[in-house]
Parts: sequence; C-alpha cells; structure tokens
Amino acid sequence: QGHLFPQTDVMLALGVRRLTTLGALSRCSGHSFVQPRRFIGTRSTAHRARIRRHKPVPSASSTPSAASAPNVPIEVANALASALQVSVSENSSLRAVTNLEELASPPDPMPSAEEALLTILREASGPLASQLKKSAEASLWRCWTRSGVERLDMAMREAQTLVDKWKLEEALQVYTQVIEQAPDFAEAWNQRSTTLFLLKEYRKAVSDCHRVLALKPHHFGCLSGLGLCFQAIENEEEALTWFRKALAVNPNMDGVQKSVEYIELKKVLNERLRPRIVNVVQAINDGDEPKILQNESLECSWDIHLVPEKLEPWKYFLRLRLKNVSGVPLRSLARYYIFHLAGGKLFPLTRLTDGTDAVSLKPGEEYRLAWHLNLSVPLESASAGVLVQRGDEAAMTNVTSFLESDFDSLTISNSSESSTADVERLRLGYQYSGTLDLR
Repeated sequence: QGHLFPQTDVMLALGVRRLTTLGALSRCSGHSFVQPRRFIGTRSTAHRARIRRHKPVPSASSTPSAASAPNVPIEVANALASALQVSVSENSSLRAVTNLEELASPPDPMPSAEEALLTILREASGPLASQLKKSAEASLWRCWTRSGVERLDMAMREAQTLVDKWKLEEALQVYTQVIEQAPDFAEAWNQRSTTLFLLKEYRKAVSDCHRVLALKPHHFGCLSGLGLCFQAIENEEEALTWFRKALAVNPNMDGVQKSVEYIELKKVLNERLRPRIVNVVQAINDGDEPKILQNESLECSWDIHLVPEKLEPWKYFLRLRLKNVSGVPLRSLARYYIFHLAGGKLFPLTRLTDGTDAVSLKPGEEYRLAWHLNLSVPLESASAGVLVQRGDEAAMTNVTSFLESDFDSLTISNSSESSTADVERLRLGYQYSGTLDLR
C-alpha cells in the first residue's frame, strides 16, 4: 500500500493488436472443427505469377540491409530500396510496403520479404519514417495472422471474438484445435500464449512463446510477451532481457520501452533509496534524529500545516520545494516520505516521479508542489528525500549520474494549525496534486 508504482499495459506488452473488450464484438460464429486433416491452400493466378518471378539479385554495398543479402528476389530488393529511399514519394514508399506484405503473406510467403519489413522497422528514416514504420508493423501483423487456409483463419477470428467476450477457456480450446491442425502456424501459438497469460497460466504461456520463436525468431510481439510473463512471476531480470530483445527487433514499441525504463528505475530505487529509507526508519525507532543527507546540486525544503476539519480532524497540508542550483539539467526520478504517526506507527511511502509526475529542472529552475494528507491519527513527525539524475547522463546504468538529497525532518505540533483560508493563500505559486488518503 505504501509504494506507488505505475501499472504496465498488459495487452500492449504482450503484442496483442487490439485491447480485448467484454462484449465488443458480435457473438461467435458457432463454427465447429472437423477431425484434423491436412489443408491445401488455393493459390491465385497472380500469386503463381509472383512465384515464377523470383530472381536473385547480386549483393551490393549500396543496397540497404536485407536487400544486400545473397539470393534475395529482385522484387523484394526493389521494394525495400524504394521504401528506404528518402527521396521517393509518400505513395511510392507506402506502396513498396504493401508489395512486401503481399510477398510475405501465405500461402507461399517469402522469408526475405518479411525480413525486409523488419528492416523498415529499424532503418526507415526521413520525414516519412514514422508512417513507414507503423505501416510495416501493421503489415507484419497481417502476414502473421494469415494461415493461408480460410478455415483456420475463420477459427482464429472466432477465438479472438471469444477473448473479446472474456470467454478465455473456450478461446483456449479453439486455439488448441488450430494448433493441432497447423502446428507450424506461429500466430496460433502466440495467441494461445496471450490467452494463457490472461488466465494467469504464466509458465504455460512461456512455453507457447518459445514455440512461436522456434517458428518466427523475430516475432516482436512474442518477445515482449515473454518479458511480461517473467515480470508477472517476479523475475524482472529475465523480463528485462526479453523486453530488450523485442526492442532490438522493433524499437518503436513505446509500451515495451516504458516497461524497460520502469524495471531499470525500480533497480535504481532498490540500490539508492531503499538503504536511505531503512536508515531513517532505524533512527526513528532508536529515538534518534535522522541524519540529513544534503547534496550541493539541490536546495530542498518543505513545510506541513494541520488543517483540522469537523469530519477530518487529522488533515494536513504539505508544501514541497526543489531548486536546481547545479550547472546541469536535473531530472527527478522518485521521492520518499516517512510519516511517524501517534502510537509509534511508521508509514513509508515511495513515489515515482514519471509520467504526469515527471519533473525536469534546468539550472536555476525551481519546482513547487502542494497536496493534502488525510490520517486517522495525529502525525508526530515526517522525513522525506528525493532521487534525481543528471539530465546530461540519461543512462540508468551510469551510477555517477544519480544524486540523493533529504528534506529537513519536521516535528508536527498543534501550533502549526492553519485555516482553510490560510491554505488557499499557502497554495499560491505551488502545483496542487490533490489529496493522499492514508486513513
């Protein structure tokens, strides 16, 4: 209860292409499976013509990435070159991505076309880069979700509808039947792993993920899904490994990048702030005044006012002030508070300062924050501190970039009472963040 951390977007980290919503789609089609058999896809005339056109092109140093590999069909090399060429028009670039999607699609997918789409995810540049990367990612998902057999594709859609309705056990059965009929269809394994995750069958989900990667080693949705599975079983080192592998394939997944930053920040908190909190708590338990750790790069001050109300007799108003007195930008990563309540109870609280709470200070800049605190018993004293990082050294692995600083410990007495009118005056110039209720 005392540690506030943001929650990861489960479905995004698993690589699911849309969030499941109860009752979002129509009722399932009622399609039933026949006995497992081998299905033969129907090839179109255009597709057969495409296959006949496969001609390898010689590698050349000027040809980008996947196109420079030997024996790449000429249509793949040309489409990739067109997509990555900055001077090409928007229509030509996006049409090249569409062409690669067609070449990478079942029933006769060309692996080099899929590699080319993955190359666009990593290497697209220029004014169209963002649009090209989004288009390439969408194309890859469409390729992966096509089995090349309409009956299986219908079953996959039926299973997704069941997931949307949160009928997870039924969806699991459908995905399993698809796998039995098409064990080399990677996306059936991937969607079953997602369903297992939602059922909290994390070990089984991990097993299915490995089956996906045996078939498609660069499936970034599955790679990030493995990260989330290990995060769910509290193996964050392993989770970090898989999240980073996912970003190496597709560096454009903001949700996965945030998961990496979150895990790295938690590691920093455990290494830097937790020992400080333990020392302060120990000092209070021993009846000593906590030693204040001050950093010359920061000026820290705060004050607490009792604002008694009829229904909330132990309501407090807190103000906090940070000023960057160093010569470099500073970024606040977290703050800690330790509230010493009447009766000897200690309430430690850690607050990450990211997202809407993010604080970045230029040299000489000041940050002011105010909020209310509701308690069920009187507050006797309070301690607080902050962890910041030099803005010019953004890497979480650079231990020299972190700075800690404490606020003065405050002893609370009834003489610090303030009226509601006083609070309105005290709030001027401060960003108000609302009420923290710890009753």
